[in-house]
Amino acid sequence: MKAIIEFSLPEEREEYEYALRGSEYKYKLDEIWNKVFRPRHKNGYNNIMLNDFLETDSGHLIMDELEKLYREAVNEEN
Repeated sequence: MKAIIEFSLPEEREEYEYALRGSEYKYKLDEIWNKVFRPRHKNGYNNIMLNDFLETDSGHLIMDELEKLYREAVNEEN
């Protein structure tokens, strides 16, 4: 399968730049997941303050909401 994407430059320069950098953006989103949310589901954070925060009801609620917003932003299903 082949795909050809065309841009009308210079009018669509911004869209062209986004398309070129798509894999970089995906890598950064994965990095955010791995640093911000994954430790919560695995072995915890290397930060006592964050681990203490997550032991509270408010901490769980806030992290649940942030994770939900992240997943919506990257169009993942919960």
